[in-house]
Amino acid sequence: MTHYNAQAAMSDELERQLLNEAMAEQMRFRPLLALKNLFRFFFK
Repeated sequence: MTHYNAQAAMSDELERQLLNEAMAEQMRFRPLLALKNLFRFFFK
């Protein structure tokens, strides 16, 4: 995780980096969550 001063204006590079980290975290595979959703799907 990148830490930055909240008072500082974000540069384009920092903004791009933070967006990439957020998107990577969002798209990360979570096997336990997938398994829970699978059981929820089959045992409604």
